[in-house]
Amino acid sequence: MFKKVHLKLTLLCTGITGMILICMTFFYLLVAEINLKNNYYHSFESNVQNIIYNLEKQTIISYEWLSKLEAGGRYLIFLEDNDQPVLYGNIVKNEKREELLSNVKKEYSSLYEAENTDASSLLSFHLEFTYTGSDSFFAINRQEYYVSYGEIPKEHGSIKVYILCSLTDLYKQIYMQRILFAFINLAALTLLFFFSFYFTKKLLKPIEENQKKQIQFVAAASHELRTPLTVILSSVSALQKLPDKNTGQLAVSNSSSEEDSLNEKNFYQIIEGEANRMSRLVNDMLLLANGDNQSYSVQLKETEADTLLLNCYEAFEIMAKKKKIDFSILLPDTRMPLCKCDPQRIAQVLAILVHNALSYTELKYEKKKTSGNPAAGQGRVALKVEYKDNHHYFYVIDNGIGISDEEKKHIFERFYRADASRSKKDHFGLGLCIALEIMKEHHGTILVSDTDGGGSTFVIKL
Repeated sequence: MFKKVHLKLTLLCTGITGMILICMTFFYLLVAEINLKNNYYHSFESNVQNIIYNLEKQTIISYEWLSKLEAGGRYLIFLEDNDQPVLYGNIVKNEKREELLSNVKKEYSSLYEAENTDASSLLSFHLEFTYTGSDSFFAINRQEYYVSYGEIPKEHGSIKVYILCSLTDLYKQIYMQRILFAFINLAALTLLFFFSFYFTKKLLKPIEENQKKQIQFVAAASHELRTPLTVILSSVSALQKLPDKNTGQLAVSNSSSEEDSLNEKNFYQIIEGEANRMSRLVNDMLLLANGDNQSYSVQLKETEADTLLLNCYEAFEIMAKKKKIDFSILLPDTRMPLCKCDPQRIAQVLAILVHNALSYTELKYEKKKTSGNPAAGQGRVALKVEYKDNHHYFYVIDNGIGISDEEKKHIFERFYRADASRSKKDHFGLGLCIALEIMKEHHGTILVSDTDGGGSTFVIKL
């Protein structure tokens, strides 16, 4: 699925950016070509004025001068003295030139037949227009000319001049400019495609990873829910095999009534325990879902940090005694500023950390004792709070099994549990994840480090 989305997004980004690039290129070329044509035309007008001025001043027309004007192939000059072609025209005479001149005269007649062009006028004049001989799809093959028709009065009549400026060079420039920008656009689109391919892949990576995590979350949640459901269904099945109290008939077992009652009570306790376990798991999952939807209800209040920690200590003191763990608390001698937080949520974070510390510390020293180690020692869990650098710091320190550097990268992931804790049925691997989400809502941090001599130290910063 992500491959198709990746390709579609790549094509979409390339297409949209490409269309913008092509439109901008088209606009630039349009403006550039208009400016190029205007400059070309102004240059033509300037040259026409110079030629007309020279013809006005010259009494003898130099063939060499005319040859130089036509030498570059850009201009064609046609002169008529009293409607008779000048000798220069006969020297370079050919059918194509004659045909071109004839067509130009027709074009001039159709454009300016109503104009007053009386040769008896004492002033010379010239008129410019554009003549297109043959059009072509390719600009480079277009036969188009700027034409200037002028009449210059002389003592014995007038001289008519037709000056044709070929636009072949102009359209060559336009054509080459279009080809150049076409290659530039093609190269840009290619680069855009690869950039979009890389960028969209990087953009989709967090979404893909999030989907994988969701799939893993659903799979892990299903696994965690399946176990208590299996136990509940097994217990219900066993209950159905016990004798019916109303009829007194036995179903399968021939055991005594007292023993049946004891078994029935045990099955009900198992069902109740597993149902409570499922309830805790569902509540944790709902809590995480609220965090994903950014719908955590956090109510910030001015709270005494030492009171928060003391309440947590009192809540777990009995559990620590049962587990035979040295449980202590260290409070500052001086009064600390009030901590702005949601006391219920922070208490929940502290409870998660303390519960984990007591469980994993007990696990370590149980193993030492069962292995016959006479110097097993005693597990210790300590709570501490301090205020420094305008922040409150809460510490939960234990000397339990510790957390490896590799596990530290994953302990805040959902349903992640170290191998040593998998036998603990009251741990789902969601506690630290919930704690992290709560700290994010408080814009605080939660960190873990190794305790000197072994174990783990969790620090929350508010």
